[in-house]
Amino acid sequence: MKLLHFAAIAALVVFVFGAHERAAAAPECEFSARIQEVEKISGGGADAELKARKELLVLISDCGVKDIKLLQVNLANVPLYDNDTKAARTKINTELNEAIRYYELQKAKVNDAGLRGTKEVAKNLLEWRGIHYVPLSQKVIAFTIWGKNQDLMKATSERHANIEQAIKNLNLSDNEEIKKKFT
Repeated sequence: MKLLHFAAIAALVVFVFGAHERAAAAPECEFSARIQEVEKISGGGADAELKARKELLVLISDCGVKDIKLLQVNLANVPLYDNDTKAARTKINTELNEAIRYYELQKAKVNDAGLRGTKEVAKNLLEWRGIHYVPLSQKVIAFTIWGKNQDLMKATSERHANIEQAIKNLNLSDNEEIKKKFT
């Protein structure tokens, strides 16, 4: 039970640290002020609104690519324990590359888009993130946590085996108090 509790705390620390690392890496990717700016301009002048929308969509695409590349770095740091782990990491990395291509495609559409086109690109990006990107990023985070915890689990198993061996070697296996603690 204590092992499970420790593993859960370790996983939480890795998850929180990873989320903080991602957020700290791209402070320019905070969009609230830019969105408010577009809302203020909206209805004032079509040229100014179009320009602001295009700039925002380009920034969103660039930040999306930065976030994916950071996920790829974290994924690349997962140790490869066997061929299944390698195949899973390759598959996830392929999905991340597809996500980068999607962002780049949407960014390319922005250049030639008018006001209606920029609204369509924004709608597509928002829908795509919810349907495809969010689950993919969660998959990367889970895989990364799993990979980082494998060393912890291996060390824990080795320590448990060493303790069992020490108990056997010291003939403590008949001691009822020790039996209760290790069974």
